[in-house]
Amino acid sequence: MYMKRLWIPALLFALLLAACAAADPDTGATPEQTSPPPQGASSTSAEAVDLYNAGAGLQEQGRLDEAIAEYSEAIRLNTQLVQAYFNRAISYANLGQYRLAIDDYDQAISIDPDLALAYANRAIAYTGLGEDREAQESVERASV
Repeated sequence: MYMKRLWIPALLFALLLAACAAADPDTGATPEQTSPPPQGASSTSAEAVDLYNAGAGLQEQGRLDEAIAEYSEAIRLNTQLVQAYFNRAISYANLGQYRLAIDDYDQAISIDPDLALAYANRAIAYTGLGEDREAQESVERASV
C-alpha cells in the first residue's frame, strides 16, 4: 500500500514543475493563477465577464471568499463560463474545500472536456480528500 501511494507525491511534484516552467518570467504567476479572460463570451454576458474579472482580481489578492462570490454571480449569469468554474474551484481548493473544488472542476470539464489542467487540479483535490483511486483516474484522463 505504501509503495502504491508513492506515485501521488511524484505526480504532484511533476505538476508543480510543469506549472513553474509555465510561469510568467516577469511576475512568476502560473497560468492557473492568472487565467485569461473567458473566450467566446457574447455581449449579453458582458456583466458575467466583468464579474469574472473582478473575481480574478480578488483571487490574486488572496481574498478568496470574495472571489468565490464574484465567480458564483458570473456563473449565475452565464452557466457556460468555464473559466469562472475553474477559478472558483482553485479558490475552493486553496481554502481546503476540496469537495466543492471537485464539483467545479467537474463542471468545467463538462463544458470543455479538453481542459487538461482541470483534470490535473481535480486529481490534486481528490488527493486532498484521500481519494487516491479517483485522483489516479483524473490524472489518466488529463494525459489523454
